[in-house]
Amino acid sequence: MLHVDCITEEVLHVDCVTEEVLHVDFVTEEVLHVDCVTEELLHVNCVTKEVLHVDCVTEEALHVDCVTEEALHVDWVTEELLYVDWVTEGVLHVDCVTEGVLHVDWVAEELLHVDWVAEELLHVDCVTEEELHVDCVTEEALHVDWVTEELLYVDWVTEGVLHVDCVTEGVLHADWVAEELLHVDCVRGTTSRGLCN
Repeated sequence: MLHVDCITEEVLHVDCVTEEVLHVDFVTEEVLHVDCVTEELLHVNCVTKEVLHVDCVTEEALHVDCVTEEALHVDWVTEELLYVDWVTEGVLHVDCVTEGVLHVDWVAEELLHVDWVAEELLHVDCVTEEELHVDCVTEEALHVDWVTEELLYVDWVTEGVLHVDCVTEGVLHADWVAEELLHVDCVRGTTSRGLCN
């Protein structure tokens, strides 16, 4: 186990975490860069005014409790679980999710951007005063429980399910829905537009 209580005004660079646990309690005004996490658990309690960059997560769990005024960037999640409890005043960017689960409990005043979801489940419990942008959903399920005062934008849904429980005072925009199910339980004070099927 590599356990770091606090990283301040520094750079922690880990090339590879294998069959181990990397636990970081706090990252402040810094860069935490992990090239690869394999068969392991990477747990970061809080990222503040910082950049947490993970190139690849494989057969593992990446768990981040809180991202504040920061950028959490994950290039690739494969056969894994990426779990983020809370994203506030920051950017959570995931380039690709493959054969795994990306779960975000809460996105507030932020941008959650996922370039590609393939053979996977992207689940967001709540999006508030934010933009959730997904470029492509393929053979998968994108499930959003609640969108409030926000923009949910999906460029492409193919052979999958896009399910939104409730959209309130926002815009749900889907450029293209093909061979799929776009399911919205409730739309209140909102405009749904651009649905091509």
